[in-house]
Amino acid sequence: MKSYIFLFVALFSCNVLLAQNTFRATIKDADTKEVLIGATVVVKGTANGYAADVNGVIFK
Repeated sequence: MKSYIFLFVALFSCNVLLAQNTFRATIKDADTKEVLIGATVVVKGTANGYAADVNGVIFK
């Protein structure tokens, strides 16, 4: 029984560690270089979307 618990914890830990992708971006207008408050970005090929904060920053 202990080996099953260890195996479950080990597999769960691997999933958690591998799923920790982070990024930070600032969204700016191409012409004026002003930040775009509330701009949204969708990751191509996924349903993941993010919105910029009041500083134009997206952080995941």
